[in-house]
Amino acid sequence: MAENINALDKALNNLEDTFTSISGDRKFLIAKLKQSIDGIVLNPNEDSPRMTEVKLATIKALDDLLRSAESSATTMAKTQLQKKSDENSESTKQMVVEMLKQINISVGITTSGGVKKPTVDMESVVEKACEETNHPISDDELTVPEVPLKEVE
Repeated sequence: MAENINALDKALNNLEDTFTSISGDRKFLIAKLKQSIDGIVLNPNEDSPRMTEVKLATIKALDDLLRSAESSATTMAKTQLQKKSDENSESTKQMVVEMLKQINISVGITTSGGVKKPTVDMESVVEKACEETNHPISDDELTVPEVPLKEVE
């Protein structure tokens, strides 16, 4: 299990390194596109249709980069939250295991509360009930007959 945790930590570290590396490149591209867009003036009446299309594509490219940056940040945050949740879950499991180890059910300590096992002989209780009701229980009443199940239509 320690190997899995180490592999998971390595994968998370790799994800963080990749995110950091890509984040720097993405910030550079965003800055470049912002500079280009600052100089863009959309004027469909004066620009050719192709020029308008190029300007809109540049704006769309910046929007895509911004969405990508947001998506990466969200993914990283979700990954960190999931890791924290898994760590909390694991520690909770360990606490439950330790608590269950502390409970010793086989110890015969009697206390004023709790559930106690009945010390009554069930056969004598059944025999007494049969005598009181004048209705003896036969052996075939104590078994469940094997009846084939009918299909419901």
